[in-house]
Amino acid sequence: MASIGERLEEARKRQGISLREAAEATKIRSDFLQSLENNQFEFDLPDVYRRGFLKLYARFLKLDTEKVMTDYNAVLLGSSKVAKRENREVFGRMDLPESTKPIGGADSEPPFGAHQHPGRASEARPAPSGGPADAMETQSDSGLYWKIGLIFVGGFAIVGLIFLLVQAIVGGSSGDDAAPLPDQPVASSDAEPTTAATNDSNRGAFKIIANDDVLNVMVRQDIDRKKLFGQSMSAGEEITIDREGPVRVVSSDIDKITIELNGKRITSPSSGIGQIKLGMQGPEN
Repeated sequence: MASIGERLEEARKRQGISLREAAEATKIRSDFLQSLENNQFEFDLPDVYRRGFLKLYARFLKLDTEKVMTDYNAVLLGSSKVAKRENREVFGRMDLPESTKPIGGADSEPPFGAHQHPGRASEARPAPSGGPADAMETQSDSGLYWKIGLIFVGGFAIVGLIFLLVQAIVGGSSGDDAAPLPDQPVASSDAEPTTAATNDSNRGAFKIIANDDVLNVMVRQDIDRKKLFGQSMSAGEEITIDREGPVRVVSSDIDKITIELNGKRITSPSSGIGQIKLGMQGPEN
């Protein structure tokens, strides 16, 4: 069965569309589209954008978007299983030292081995039990046990650190559906906005209206970084959001949304990925 990238490329060429034309129509950079067609899904963007780009591109090429996203989830699951298996193989192996020869035994080299008088090998006398040789052998075994114990402790410590690091990365990704974006130009408004919140109250509500299908809209409150909204919107959809203090409205299609605040309509002069920062009375720098 053809891979996701092969299906995308075949559908695009069948319709006689170039990468540049597809990028202009979807507002997705052509290098991202090329990566999708090459089955290279790990480009430097949060997963929510990679999923959104793939779904939007498949919809643009008139492919079965649900089938494409199901195959994409299967690819991610397979990659995760391979990574876990490799980690288990790395931390599951441990080279133990070769078995030691008892000090003072017949196989040991002088001066600790059994001494034999020339011509009287059959009368070699073993070292007395409990003598210096036994004491040295016990010390050697103790040292070996200590080394093995330290190897185990070090291995567990490394695994624990990796686990904590993975938890931190996963936690950060799940808490922030989209990476912070650089400030965009100040949004336009029907009336001149003020740049500071009112002193009477820091509570208020505003409305977001989708002028077209929007891949992703996220609203985050500045005072406590709390996410107030985060999902895609359909054309004509409206959502009212209560907030405390200034917020940032971030979208992959910032030009496709309109914000209503205090009777004013606010839009962004930019297109594509961008953000609008709202104070209590209007947009802020």
